[in-house]
Amino acid sequence: MRMWFGLTLMALNAGKKWLLVALPVVAGVVVAGLWIGGAFSGSPAEPLAAPGPAVAPTPAPTPEPTPEPSPTRVPTSTPFPTPTAHPSPEGPTATPLPPPTPMAAPRIEVPVYLTGATNVGSLEFVLVYEPSVLEVVSVEKGALARTALIDSGSRTAGRLWTAVIDTNGISGNGPVAVVSFNVVGNGVERISLTLESVYAYNATSLLDIVTEASAGSFTLESKAVISPGLSFPR
Repeated sequence: MRMWFGLTLMALNAGKKWLLVALPVVAGVVVAGLWIGGAFSGSPAEPLAAPGPAVAPTPAPTPEPTPEPSPTRVPTSTPFPTPTAHPSPEGPTATPLPPPTPMAAPRIEVPVYLTGATNVGSLEFVLVYEPSVLEVVSVEKGALARTALIDSGSRTAGRLWTAVIDTNGISGNGPVAVVSFNVVGNGVERISLTLESVYAYNATSLLDIVTEASAGSFTLESKAVISPGLSFPR
């Protein structure tokens, strides 16, 4: 192809008189070149399609938006209002005080002493006291009556009956019984503690034994006790 175009240009340069001769030659060379190029290319030239009516492009369908799931509403617990303490219209309420614990009543012990006892097998007496001031709690055996039997009771307020029995006989000096009292009153400053209805018997002969009683006392303010007693004259 370049060779033919070169010859054509040389003809043009030679003179215009060769123009009429060169144009048909150039046209033929161009057509022949196109035919030869198509034959060697291996694929026939496709005929040009006749122009048809213009077809408008079909618009692609717009996808419908997928609705997003609405968030699930979690119920929230409503806190209960804190109750407000309202003052009482009558003023502040006084807190009741606990009841006072009662104090234990003072307790005293009154021994009944024997002086000069000799082989006393049985003994009974009545201890007289003021019931508005003293209250009997118990009656226990004294040091002289460790092996004896003892019994007591009261049928009348202020009079305590007591009996002691010992078959071995009681001898010596000391307490034969100990009476415990609670101090429950304070109307009398000093009360007497006396022994009445005294009976004593010999453990061997069972004969009566002569006795002499001495009164005792209790002072309320000082809680001092003077023991009542029995003596055995010879």
